[in-house]
Amino acid sequence: MGAWGEGIEQDDTVLDVIGTFADALRTTEDVASASAKVRGEFAHLFNSPDADPDEAVQARIGLALAQWRYGALEPALLDAVRSDLAARRGIDAYRDPTAREKVVRRFVARLAVPNPRPKAMPKPPKVPKRPVKPRPAAFAAGECLVFRLPTGAIRGALVLATDVTDVGHGFNVIARLDWPGTTPPTLADFEACARRDETRSPRWRTLGIAMFPWAPYTGEVTPVRLGTVDVDPARFGVAPWPECGSWQFVDAAAGGKGVWWLQWEQLAGSPI
Repeated sequence: MGAWGEGIEQDDTVLDVIGTFADALRTTEDVASASAKVRGEFAHLFNSPDADPDEAVQARIGLALAQWRYGALEPALLDAVRSDLAARRGIDAYRDPTAREKVVRRFVARLAVPNPRPKAMPKPPKVPKRPVKPRPAAFAAGECLVFRLPTGAIRGALVLATDVTDVGHGFNVIARLDWPGTTPPTLADFEACARRDETRSPRWRTLGIAMFPWAPYTGEVTPVRLGTVDVDPARFGVAPWPECGSWQFVDAAAGGKGVWWLQWEQLAGSPI
């Protein structure tokens, strides 16, 4: 039992029920519908014969209090709370049963009288006046990017995937690649990289994978787009992560943890 005192609202279940009831009212604006929502979400306490008896008592108390506050207490629910008190259900589980019994008796007496000042229905949540502005990913999957650092060093990046799960927050999953020398790589070099063909282009070395946030891109190191190649994200260990509905870098050695979000300056010039 998640109680930390003898008070009516000093219990997790009571507060959870009241919170669910209040949330439901914001959309239904109807006590009966909100009560049905509570009984549905807490069916294991209201309808199950295997329910924990002490927790079931708290669920009934929470719903009774929520209904009473809005001036719509069900007589049958009040009778159930009275029956619980008469049978001392949920009383002896407290550290101080005597104090708890007194609290519940005062509570039942209070509910027996209609609420003289019932609460007004909560206002429904505000609907955004404007639709969400799409923020597409900065690059398309398969795009080959080259950028030169202020030091003259060249870095490459291969866009492995584009995530559009959230229309307002599109982003790319990008492999950062090393390219020694001062002559930029060609599209053919990127094609070899996409195949992970180390014999064709041994100078490529994957340094890491990062998620790049949505457009528009702003940064001092501007990438040059060479073109697009076919790329299989799985070759780089990238796969959909159903739990969050988006792309994540899957690293078996790291327990499948995701990668950090990096700005382009970090992706280009800092070790990963």
